[in-house]
Amino acid sequence: MTPMTSDAVPRPSFATRSRLALLAVVLCGVAGLMSACGGSSSTSPSNAVDLTGTWTGTASDSSGNATVTVTLSQTGAAFSGTGRLQSTASTATANVAGTVSGNNLTFTWTIPVGGYSAPFQTCSSASTGSATVTSNRFVGSYSGSYGGSGACTGPISNGLVTLTRQ
Repeated sequence: MTPMTSDAVPRPSFATRSRLALLAVVLCGVAGLMSACGGSSSTSPSNAVDLTGTWTGTASDSSGNATVTVTLSQTGAAFSGTGRLQSTASTATANVAGTVSGNNLTFTWTIPVGGYSAPFQTCSSASTGSATVTSNRFVGSYSGSYGGSGACTGPISNGLVTLTRQ
């Protein structure tokens, strides 16, 4: 450090400034390398997977098993669409929405009153979940609850969903 007077601001030596400049160059290079190699960076992650299209598969939870068909559209990180569930007890039409970041997504699945076939047309349900997705496979878990009138109450637990892009 250079000598200071009582009103002077300390100024780093040439050697210190050189080390700081070198450190800045190295850190910028590491940040660029991490970004190029799929590491994190200060910018938001790109959406590695586009979910747009039709997905089919199965869902199982504490209430039973169902075949599932979901049609999704995606804009940026947000996706939405509709789903159809078919079990031995009923058929249901759902609204699906969520966000994707890289290969991870979170979603909500809601079936409004009237979305279930008879005798469950007074029921509704809402579930939330997360999944890992590749270009053609979606595997995740969910939980939620039933609502509506009659015997339409209770939790939805231990949900597992596996879908394949069509």
